[in-house]
Amino acid sequence: MRKTASLWTIFVLVLFIGNESCAQAVLEIGGDVEKPLSLTMEELKTCSPQRYTTQSMDGDTVVYDVVRLIDVLALAGVPAGNQLKGKHVQKAVVVAAEDGYRAVFSLAELDPKSADGAILLAIGQQGKPLDKRVGPLRLIAPKDRLHSRWVWQVRSFFVVSPQL
Repeated sequence: MRKTASLWTIFVLVLFIGNESCAQAVLEIGGDVEKPLSLTMEELKTCSPQRYTTQSMDGDTVVYDVVRLIDVLALAGVPAGNQLKGKHVQKAVVVAAEDGYRAVFSLAELDPKSADGAILLAIGQQGKPLDKRVGPLRLIAPKDRLHSRWVWQVRSFFVVSPQL
């Protein structure tokens, strides 16, 4: 009886610890990339998060924890900076949301060195996870005044090259 109880305790501990250590992927990166990836929130947090303050469409001030999208895509081998030339300039990134919404950016406009500003990926709000209505990830395009490419519930990025 005592041996059975001890085995049961060990089983429950292994199950609990195993579930805690298995982080769930929140973002997929695929298409014309060097290495397709599935990233967890912890992995996204390694991309030098910063605070970004903006106005919501309602006029409220919102403070997001953000990473630059180009830095996230670099984890999958997407070129940026001085490598963003030649055949890479024609590439585009399709952002896909949970509800099927899609937005498209040229790869060049994601790079702050070639465009005026950077496209950001919100991974939290003032140190806390984003509200489930818009998260776990939200794309922010600061120069997009209509917020039509501020994508809620981002699930994946797909890099495409046009076939002309």
